[in-house]
Amino acid sequence: MDDLQKQEAIVETSKKRLRLEKQESPKIQKKMDLAQEQVDQLHKKLEEANQMIQEDGQVLDLASGIFFTYGKEVLCLMSGVYEKYMRFAAPYAMHWKMMNYCIEHGMERYNLYGTSGIFDESAPDYGVYLFKKGFQGEVVELIGDFEYIVDTKKYKICNTLRKIKHSLRK
Repeated sequence: MDDLQKQEAIVETSKKRLRLEKQESPKIQKKMDLAQEQVDQLHKKLEEANQMIQEDGQVLDLASGIFFTYGKEVLCLMSGVYEKYMRFAAPYAMHWKMMNYCIEHGMERYNLYGTSGIFDESAPDYGVYLFKKGFQGEVVELIGDFEYIVDTKKYKICNTLRKIKHSLRK
C-alpha cells in the first residue's frame, strides 16, 4: 500500500510541478502518462489481491512438494501447483528454497526426479522437462521404473479416469 501511495504522490507532485498549462511538451506528457499507467496497474493488482483474499483467505497454498534426503542427496519425489495460482510461479520459489537447503546442509545433489526420457514437444510431460531444464541441471539416465498391477479392475478404472481428466484440461 505504501508503494502505491508513494507512486500516486510522485505522479501528483510531477503533475503540479511540470504542468505548464497548455505548454506541456510531448516528452513530459509521455512520462506523465507512463507514470499514471503504473499507478493504474498497481490499483488493479490491489483490487485483484483483495478479491483473492475475500475468495480464498489470507493464506494461500500455492505449491507443495514431497522431498526426501538420502546421504548427500535431496530428492523431490513429486510436487504440484494449483493452476489458479500459476502466475505466482510458486514452484520456482519452492525449488529455490530447497536448493538453498541443499547448499546450507552440504548436499551434493538435488534430484528433481524422473522424466519420460522423450525430450521433444511430442512428449506428454514436455512442459515438466522444460521446467526442470530451466534450473540448468543435467539429465542422468538411470534404470527406470515399472508398475506392478495388483488389482487390474481398479487399475483400468483409474487409468480411464486419468485420461478423462487430462482430456478435459485440453
